[in-house]
Amino acid sequence: MATASSEVKWWQATAEKSVVGSSTGFAAKFWTWAEGVYETSGRADPNAHAISFCLDPLQTEFSLGRRASFSGIFSPGMMAVIPAGEAPKAVQRGGGRKLHLYLPLTLWNDVAEDCGSSVAPDISAIGVVEDLAAHTICRKMMGVLSETGPGSRMLMDAFGIELAVHAVRRWSSLNSPNRFEAQPLGFSTIARVMTYLNDNLARDATLSELAAIAGLSPAHF
Repeated sequence: MATASSEVKWWQATAEKSVVGSSTGFAAKFWTWAEGVYETSGRADPNAHAISFCLDPLQTEFSLGRRASFSGIFSPGMMAVIPAGEAPKAVQRGGGRKLHLYLPLTLWNDVAEDCGSSVAPDISAIGVVEDLAAHTICRKMMGVLSETGPGSRMLMDAFGIELAVHAVRRWSSLNSPNRFEAQPLGFSTIARVMTYLNDNLARDATLSELAAIAGLSPAHF
């Protein structure tokens, strides 16, 4: 319920841009909201890890029950990692912009398998973290959301997989940068993929389609 701007009210942001990866289930939403003091209480999603990426400085009190908490300035580049099944709560002061990313467990598990894990790893980065590599990936996603066009869906698929690979390598119980060693594509495989792209320039091909032509998983491709 909204009250005077100096009082706490429920977060009522506007999702200006959103996209769902057609072949991976990865999703991204870009949010903006006006100056004020807001309380948020997210629902627990048992099927996806969530990442809240901050684009503007924001005074924030954030918690995941007893799992993690943060109080201070949520600075650009910081992100809140919310494991699947966890319900976040926060009070934030000021206006701003955020990128919310949703990494489905199906993609998480597929990437873990491609990284050589026989079991789905637990996510170990919980709560507010700073990660330069993840920051770079998120910025690339913002570029796609800001200027959509031919191939945008495929780019978001690719960036979603890139983030998933990074998260499994750095934010999971695997935590081994050398586990994922993709092999280079052969010339004949590249030729098949390029031929398919040339034949389908009029439509928005997906990363999964190209990976299938190469005979690889989307993460390896």
